[in-house]
Amino acid sequence: MMTVVPASATLPRWRDPRAWLKTADVFAVLAVASLPWSTSLPAIFIAIWLIVLLPAIDPRDFLEVLRRPASYVPLAFFVLAVVGVLWSEGPWSVRFYAIKPAAKLLVLPLLFYHFRHSTRIVWVLGAYLASCALLMMLSWLVAYDPRFALKLNEAPEGYGVPVKNYIAQSQEFALCAIALAWPVMDLIRRGRYRWALAFAVLGVAFILNMMFVTVSRTALVTLPVMIGA
Repeated sequence: MMTVVPASATLPRWRDPRAWLKTADVFAVLAVASLPWSTSLPAIFIAIWLIVLLPAIDPRDFLEVLRRPASYVPLAFFVLAVVGVLWSEGPWSVRFYAIKPAAKLLVLPLLFYHFRHSTRIVWVLGAYLASCALLMMLSWLVAYDPRFALKLNEAPEGYGVPVKNYIAQSQEFALCAIALAWPVMDLIRRGRYRWALAFAVLGVAFILNMMFVTVSRTALVTLPVMIGA
């Protein structure tokens, strides 16, 4: 009986889309793990992620992803931002700077495509959660003794803020606290009470940090929205 070998299995590794996709998974994990700590490192890892993801993209499959509302809505917002700055009378350097935040939305269709084919989304989510948990523990230490603060590009702002600023830290902790609600309920449903308790304690620790160490008005506004969603 003849065994059918997939076409991708006969390709050299540097031409195999699956190999490129695995490499993209690694840089996606590195990007989210460094996100709570730095601004330059995530940008570097995301740039490399884009480069290694491109050889893994099937054009027809990617066009199918672009036809979905979750993909063309971010593209529409970017086009709207570009059209908006055309009315500006400022220099082009200022216009390009104004478009920069909206340009980040262009990454979303590529993210949708990547994790439509990747089986390692749990790695990415786990890396971000672990990184934020480590930052949260350091935040408690900095609240006790400011000398534990890490000064990377600039001095940290606020009480109990090791890196970046209190707005970014509060938003990251709020996101983790909300995201932990689903696995806690799922683990309880499956009878895995120890893991459910561990995740629940971690989520409460994020909330307590926001209550007693530092919280931003932005996080207070976005937290009910995330709960409702």
